[in-house]
Order: sequence, then C-alpha cells, then structure tokens
Amino acid sequence: MNKHHEERHTRKAALVAKYAGKSGFKGKMIAHCIECGFDPADDGSWRQQIESCPVDCCSLYSIRPVSIPSKEVVNGAD
Repeated sequence: MNKHHEERHTRKAALVAKYAGKSGFKGKMIAHCIECGFDPADDGSWRQQIESCPVDCCSLYSIRPVSIPSKEVVNGAD
C-alpha cells in the first residue's frame, strides 16, 4: 500500500470510528454509510458523496444523511 493510499484509508477509518463511537442509532448509521460509500480519493466530502449515493436498494438509503436546503434557497430570497 503506497503512502497516499494509506493516508486515505486512515482518514476514512478515523471518520468511521468517530461516528460509530457515538451513542444512538444515527452515528452508527452514518458510520455504515461512510464505510460503504465514501472514497477519500473521489471529489466531494463524505457528506456530498453519501448524499449522492446510487445504492437505492440499501435499507438505509431513505434515512442516509442529506443536506437540508436553507430558507434562502427554498424561497429564492437573497
């Protein structure tokens, strides 16, 4: 494993550990989504990648972390 690949793996493992260690269901669900669908070598943050997850047959798909548009975006206000 080269150094760059090892750094990406370490970053992903740290995120998984951070969320898996939280109490309750939400943290563990986020950890699962990061483990399954986040690639540190791809563009976007883990949140952006999970939000655009293509695995709609996953039992967690409907509750995966997604952004909530701000009121300004929803209402078209400046």
